[in-house]
Amino acid sequence: MRIAYVYLGASIDRLAGVRKKLVDQAVAWRREGHEPQFFLQVGDRKAGDVPAVGWEDLRVQIFSATPGAPRWMRALTRMQQVRRLVEAVQQWGPNVVYLRYSVHYPALSGLLRNLPVVLEVNTNDLDEYALQLDPIRFLYHRLTRGLLLKSVRGIVFVTGELQRLPAFDRWGKASIVIGNGVALGRFARAPAPAGGRPRLVFVGEPGLPWHGVDKIVDLARREPAWDFDIVGLQRGAVDHDLRIAPNLSFHGYLTGEEYQAVMGRADVGIGTLALHRKGMSEACPLKVRDYLAIGLPVIIAHEDPDLDPDSWFVLRLSNTPDNVVTEAHRIREFVDRVKGRRVGREEVAHLDTTVKERRRLEFIARIAGDRMAGRRPR
Repeated sequence: MRIAYVYLGASIDRLAGVRKKLVDQAVAWRREGHEPQFFLQVGDRKAGDVPAVGWEDLRVQIFSATPGAPRWMRALTRMQQVRRLVEAVQQWGPNVVYLRYSVHYPALSGLLRNLPVVLEVNTNDLDEYALQLDPIRFLYHRLTRGLLLKSVRGIVFVTGELQRLPAFDRWGKASIVIGNGVALGRFARAPAPAGGRPRLVFVGEPGLPWHGVDKIVDLARREPAWDFDIVGLQRGAVDHDLRIAPNLSFHGYLTGEEYQAVMGRADVGIGTLALHRKGMSEACPLKVRDYLAIGLPVIIAHEDPDLDPDSWFVLRLSNTPDNVVTEAHRIREFVDRVKGRRVGREEVAHLDTTVKERRRLEFIARIAGDRMAGRRPR
């Protein structure tokens, strides 16, 4: 199959986890004998530039707003660039389009009319976009999201919770749940630290309150004998009312090798701790997959479709505002128990991109085949 992978959103360079996921998916698709090509609308970037590291061996077309332009002009340019993107996809002539869910653009209507589109849904957009978008843009999204959802041929959800939401279920689309994976071969399994103070690591992005960075700051104050590394955020990105303990280090954005080096020094990886802030209880964060690929046991505060909470290397806290405080004893017991241990590669083999993408490709092929045969997907 020729698969057009369409991404419409923020700068793909800033979203390192998303970039890795897209690249790993495309590499797996090509390994299975398919022909993927990326069509990316990625915010401010000089026309024709290819995103940094990781895309060298893949076919990529970039469409972007004008760097440094006023906000109203960027919005207009973005719509024009999406129209150009749609024209490029149609000219390439794929069998199917794989679209990562975003705000709807009028130009997408032509794509939805002429080609089978499979949508990937990663979040409860009505709650998350309300936190991220300005009121006017969010109102536009609420009014137009149905134009996209009623026209796609199938939906891939990353969790069962999203699949069951009435905001998606009401459209009656063929769907499947496939949690996020990780290219295990891209990670060197790090040896466990020998002795010393327990070290915990968190990887995130600024401006996402459901990550619960404030809870990690609080945990660092409560556990002065432990060390904490925060990757992806600078100290200034944290609420100034929070008192930063001396055992908490901020590293900002790191390259792949730097990122793995910081994770490799840790005993435990910390996942999302405040999913309740956007009204959700289930998630499959990419960072948690990266921790496990390195060999780190993990602390999470949500259900994960791919992880057994009774596994020795998983501590699942309650998804509540005070979880770090009320379950402090469980955190201490878990850190003491897993310190100096590493998760075996065979214990997380089901998370590998190869396994995940074979299931995804089977679903995409069925949707594309049903459309080409003139049948409505079940």
